[in-house]
Amino acid sequence: MKFRKLILYAILFLSSGACTKWELPESPNCKVLSTDNGLSKTVYVYDAQRRLVKQTNSFGNPQKILSDFTYTYSGSQVVEISVTSTLKTVYYLNTKELASSREILNVNSQVTNRVLYEYDNLGFLKKRTTNVIDVSNNQITNQTVESFTYQNGNLSLIQYEDGSRVSYTYYNDKFLLYDFGRAYLGSRNKNLIQKIDYTSSTKTKFPYSKIEYEYEYTNGQVTKSTLTFRDSLTDEVSTSTTSNYQYSCL
Repeated sequence: MKFRKLILYAILFLSSGACTKWELPESPNCKVLSTDNGLSKTVYVYDAQRRLVKQTNSFGNPQKILSDFTYTYSGSQVVEISVTSTLKTVYYLNTKELASSREILNVNSQVTNRVLYEYDNLGFLKKRTTNVIDVSNNQITNQTVESFTYQNGNLSLIQYEDGSRVSYTYYNDKFLLYDFGRAYLGSRNKNLIQKIDYTSSTKTKFPYSKIEYEYEYTNGQVTKSTLTFRDSLTDEVSTSTTSNYQYSCL
């Protein structure tokens, strides 16, 4: 399950959802409709304003739904409902329509997890503080703080308080020209990711030492991405996955 979640995260991290602040080659406004690697598939549905309203993740052959989420927009809130579990997530937006905080609530509407977000003046996420809440006394039992650094319109580094680091390398000639309709999560990268490097003193914080990305194109759009995962202990290739993309473009 951890591996499937990491693959999904790595695919989703190709975009953080917002309109870029950087000058890019002229291209259509594209939303991803689905990603499919032959074993796991994610389908995205958007409203008339091209905002994400439904995301379904399935796995296996035949495919079985692992998770199913709906998104509703009301004023300064975005509400994410998990159809396949009892959890509800609420994003609270600031005056720039970016998420300033996020709360996960259990079936009793008790907050079990609270995340605080900070952004720079271009709308890029610069700090994320995640608090795990004990519902019996509403006290924080665990806190994780992540700091984000950017170069040339791309996320270059995530730093943790324990000294762990996640570094990003990009293709200079390959641009990120699509998103997943979640502009409230901040500005997206300018370029496509080439490699992610994980550094941790414990060697067990991350399951992989690096993830490497390769892409195939049709008419200027990524139609296929291949992710190669290297083991955190041996740095040997542990697995790889290839995903096909489908779009809706204006």
